[in-house]
Amino acid sequence: MKVHILGAGWAVPRGNRSKTAILIQDNQEDNKILFDCGGDVAKGVSRFDVGYDKIDAVFISHKHLDHLSGLSSLLHSTWLMGREKEIPIYSNKPTKKTISKLISLHDLNEKLDINLNSLSGDGIVNEWGVEYKKMDHQVETHGFRYKDITFSGDTKPCDNLIDLAQNSSLLLQEATYPSGFREEAWKYGHCTVRDAKDVFEKTQSNNLGIIHTSPKVDIDEEGKKVDEDVFFPSDFTTYKL
Repeated sequence: MKVHILGAGWAVPRGNRSKTAILIQDNQEDNKILFDCGGDVAKGVSRFDVGYDKIDAVFISHKHLDHLSGLSSLLHSTWLMGREKEIPIYSNKPTKKTISKLISLHDLNEKLDINLNSLSGDGIVNEWGVEYKKMDHQVETHGFRYKDITFSGDTKPCDNLIDLAQNSSLLLQEATYPSGFREEAWKYGHCTVRDAKDVFEKTQSNNLGIIHTSPKVDIDEEGKKVDEDVFFPSDFTTYKL
């Protein structure tokens, strides 16, 4: 199992961290599943030599632009490369509405076989073995789990996040704010770095990748305060599980 970090950052890219996008490549099941699609995802996919026609499913956590801004470009590249098989996209209803508008705006539904699917509440998409739970953010948001890999989406700490991430081999957890900014972070439905570490400890996960960090987070300084099983991924890195 490989976890490709296509985008490890926040809404405003910085250095080697752009908008959020995670690609899981499970060779055992022959599944390649994309979670969120911020930034230049098409470039990231080509960099890992996955192939535009090889992405089996896309899951979008919520409708904020930094989590789906790269979707239209990815779909356009996919069409140009001659993809013919269906592309299933999963999201909650408000996000699905936004995605539908983007697809129509660029006439992508006339070029590709796109299947938009609605998620509500908590559940499992059995076809792909992806579990999803509703998170606590400004807008309706879902976190996702594939096997023992959990992706939080945007959220402040909540019971559903703890339940979803229990005993993960890898928890990819957002931390938009530095450890001392909890009040501001929670106001906007986000976590601090300290919150991310608390979730990691409560879920008894094996490894924590802290993502979606804003420029307020001094990664070098915060990195001095963590153990070796906690890290801050950068774009275009791969983790093998």
